[in-house]
Amino acid sequence: IKSILLLNDPEIIEYVTSHAPTFESLVRTLEHDPELRSKADHLQFLRERAKFRTVVRMDDEELVGNIHRLFRVNYLRDVILRPTMDEGSLSTLVSLGQFTMSDIVKGVVL
Repeated sequence: IKSILLLNDPEIIEYVTSHAPTFESLVRTLEHDPELRSKADHLQFLRERAKFRTVVRMDDEELVGNIHRLFRVNYLRDVILRPTMDEGSLSTLVSLGQFTMSDIVKGVVL
């Protein structure tokens, strides 16, 4: 699975980070990465510790979805794939994060 993500295909990464159940399945699979010394508890962290809290009420579902997707992209980039990423993979995830952040800013301002 990690090799598929490291193919550097933006459509695959966008699909995986856009759907919460798909992202959780990916995380569950990557917890058993043979390159890790011990099993990672990403799914437990995502379910128990990572909570979405708002300061102001947001009724726009697309905006909230973009915020969740940005979190998933950053988590994938900074926690799950960081040790094995090359410059190309990093730039794809950074670009996707920047585009998502741009959509969030547009949603908040408009």
